[in-house]
Amino acid sequence: MPSVLLVLTSNKALGDTGEVTGWYLPEVAHPYYVFKRAGFEVHFASPQGGPGGDDNCCDPGSIDLNDEENKQFWEGEGRQLTSNTLRLADCSAANYDCVFFAGGFGTMWDFPDDEHVQRLAREVYEAGGVVSAVCHGPCALTNVELSNGDYLVGGREVAAFTNEEEDAVSRRDVVPFTCEDRLQERGGRYTKGGVFQAHVARDGRLVTGQNPPSARPTAEAVVELLTPPSAVLHYFPMRGRAEQIRLALSEANWEWSMPESVDFGAMKAEGLLAFGSLPMLETEGLRLVQGNAIMRYVGRRSDLYPSNDDPVVQWKCDALMDSAEDFRIAALKAIPRFGGTEETKQNYISTGVPRFLGQFSRLLEEGQDFFCGGTLSIADISVFDVLDNCAEGLVPGSLDGYPNLKAFHSRIAARPRIAAYLASDRRAPAFPAL
Repeated sequence: MPSVLLVLTSNKALGDTGEVTGWYLPEVAHPYYVFKRAGFEVHFASPQGGPGGDDNCCDPGSIDLNDEENKQFWEGEGRQLTSNTLRLADCSAANYDCVFFAGGFGTMWDFPDDEHVQRLAREVYEAGGVVSAVCHGPCALTNVELSNGDYLVGGREVAAFTNEEEDAVSRRDVVPFTCEDRLQERGGRYTKGGVFQAHVARDGRLVTGQNPPSARPTAEAVVELLTPPSAVLHYFPMRGRAEQIRLALSEANWEWSMPESVDFGAMKAEGLLAFGSLPMLETEGLRLVQGNAIMRYVGRRSDLYPSNDDPVVQWKCDALMDSAEDFRIAALKAIPRFGGTEETKQNYISTGVPRFLGQFSRLLEEGQDFFCGGTLSIADISVFDVLDNCAEGLVPGSLDGYPNLKAFHSRIAARPRIAAYLASDRRAPAFPAL
C-alpha cells in the first residue's frame, strides 16, 4: 500500500497584515479522498506538528461546506487528523512513497526555509518517490536542492499559483515572493493555465498543481504514478541481457513476472519478435524488444531517464548503456559454455575487464553518487548490472582497484527495491563460470 505524507503549514499569520490565514481546506480534503479511494495510507504532518485541538491552522476563508468533500472532511475525521499532525523533524522519508505539500497562503512563510521540508522532499525524490504540491504549496520546493547541489525544480515543468491569481486576490504585495517568479529563478520551466482554472504540471516524479481547482487532478496524477503498470518479461533462464531490465522494473516498482519457460523458436516463427531476438517486454498492449530500447521505455515511463533536456546528459546516459552492453557481449564471448576459448577468457580477464572498469571509473565524477546527475537513472542500473555480473560475478575482486566503482556498486545494491530483488528467489541464475 503506497503511503503519502500530506504536509500542512503551521503558520496562521498573513505576513504583518494582522489577517488570519493557514492551509486551504479543498487543497487538503480533495487530495485526501483521492488518496483514500486509491487505497493509500495518508499521514498528516506540519513544521511544528503536535496536537492543537481546534487550532489546526485552516484558513477560515477556505471552509466552504457547500463542497461535499470539504464538508465530509471538516465535519468528519479530517478535523481531528489535521489537529494532531506529525512534526516534520520526526518524519522519515523511508516511510513514504510521496510527500504532498498542500497550499494556503500560510505556507509562504514557513515552508520555503524549513530544513525538514527540504530534507523530506529531497530524500523522497532521490529514493524514487513522488514529490507533489498544489497552489502555494510549491513554495516548499523553491529551496530544495538534490544531493549534487542542483535545484529539484531545475529544468523541470512546474505549476503553482500564478502572478495573475495573486493580483486577482490582491496578495502580490503581501507575500514575500510569488511562486511563479521564484520557481523560474530556480530554473523551473513554469507552466500555467487560465486564472483559477485547473492545471497540472507532471514532469516525471514531480507533480505540481496551479490552484485550488487543481488539487484533485494533482492528487489523481500522483495516484497514477504510484500505480505502476504490469509487465511480462520474456527471456532465457539466466541473467544475461535481461538482468538490467529486471533491476529497472524492480526499482520502478512495476508489477512484473517472467514465464517459467520460453519457446524462442515459436515466438520468432509467430513474428512476435520485431528484430528476432530476446528479451521482450509485454506491457500496456505493447511488445517491446531490444534490451536498451526497453530500458529507455521503462526509464521514460518511470522517471529513470534524464529529463532535463540537456542533450549532453542524455548522451552520457545512452553512451554508458551502450558501453555496458559491449561489456555484456565481451563477457558472453569469454564464457566457455557459449563458445569462449582459453585465449578469449584470459584476454577478458587481463584486458577486457580492466578496460571497461577504467572507462566507467573515469566517467563517475568525484563526489557524485550517480553517473548522470543527482538522481538514479537507467544508466546507473545498467552499469550496476555489468559491475555485478560481468566484473565481480565472473572475476571476483575485480572492483577492488576501483574504489569509486566499488562504492557505487554497494550504494545501488543497498537501494531498498533493488536490495529486495537481489535477495529474492525471482533472480535468475548467474552467468556460467569462466
